[in-house]
Amino acid sequence: MASPSPVPSVALSVHDSPWSRELTADGRVYFYNRATGASQWHIPNELYKSKHFDKDKRRAFAEDLAKMPGSARAVLGVDCVTEVAGGKSSPIVDGLRSSIFAKLAQGPKPAGEEPSEPVIPPQPTFQISIVSARGLRDTDFMPGKDKSDPYCCFEIVGKNEAGFKTPVISDCLDPVWNHTQIVPSYSIGDVVILTVRDFDESPLAEQNAELMGDTDLFKSGDTLLGRVMLSEDDLDVEADGVQEFRLEECGKGIKAYISVHARMLTAWPEFKGKLLSDVVFEIERACPDFNVVVFEMPDKGSTVVSWDVDHVKHGYSGNFFGVYKEATAKLREDDKLCVGGKEFTVSAIAGPETPDPANPDKMIVYLYVKEDIDGFVMDGTPWNKVTPKPEEGFHGNRVCVVFDPLTKQVVDIPRVG
Repeated sequence: MASPSPVPSVALSVHDSPWSRELTADGRVYFYNRATGASQWHIPNELYKSKHFDKDKRRAFAEDLAKMPGSARAVLGVDCVTEVAGGKSSPIVDGLRSSIFAKLAQGPKPAGEEPSEPVIPPQPTFQISIVSARGLRDTDFMPGKDKSDPYCCFEIVGKNEAGFKTPVISDCLDPVWNHTQIVPSYSIGDVVILTVRDFDESPLAEQNAELMGDTDLFKSGDTLLGRVMLSEDDLDVEADGVQEFRLEECGKGIKAYISVHARMLTAWPEFKGKLLSDVVFEIERACPDFNVVVFEMPDKGSTVVSWDVDHVKHGYSGNFFGVYKEATAKLREDDKLCVGGKEFTVSAIAGPETPDPANPDKMIVYLYVKEDIDGFVMDGTPWNKVTPKPEEGFHGNRVCVVFDPLTKQVVDIPRVG
């Protein structure tokens, strides 16, 4: 196994940890010691147990170290392989090398011995889906032409940090949001408030509110369409289906309702925003019998662009089209693309890099695909990377982890299911 690119050792104070966890371009994990130059590959112990529980094999493997620096520490209960930096000789490195062989000679750790760092277990975490509303009143000033543009606000009494809003649904009195969000700060006994409002982006919204005598509107700029306060007894987190509640303060003679689905998940809220390799490592330590499944976050997509008049006018044929360079950072060869509803496979990304005439700060490159384009791909055609999605349904032994392919950070709370 090839080692990661060498990194120069640095001087550290006695208070600094010399170890850092790194990720190679092909997704493998290793640990690098900045003081000694040693590295540790994250490799399943099962690959090395047979080698180290057999004394003859262990001795032969130790002799291999002279040719290829590397000694398996599976026998010590560490899920990695240690590689001593080649070509270095110092008291620190020699001591590390001696320590490794001394521990190998001691045999495996006693069964049941606790790890040096505490395991981070999952915890019950609240999730709510704002599904839909019906029967909302029309607050627009020209009835029959436009309708309300409703959205829903979620909040917990006394916990401002827990609030969120659904997207706005334009011209609709029976909106369907299907907006799901995890709320880590929710605790048993909290009171939830759901408020439905009509979005108004007009700069005259507050003036209109004052003229109409709606004090609630005057404060927010958006007309109140209804509100409901829900206690722990109202939100049945054990229910499989959707619950519907009648809204209050929704207008004289108006009967409006909102539908939600609340449940408690088993999750790791503190792992959101952490490095993917760290998160997978910790979840596997905490739940070794679970299947950790990793998914890229869904691609928001981009559009086909051109810098030359011919492609702007006639579009692209053959096996390439123009795209913004920044949109290709997440792409690798053989990735699947959806371009205007058709599927293609990434072949290569090539120059020349040319500024977009309409936006000189953005560079245009050519994205080549393995299939021939049937017809033409025109400027403005939407495209996105096709990313696998979790299998539908609840799986009691599965942990889903969603990450950003560029930053390698976890973008959603990992959870069982």
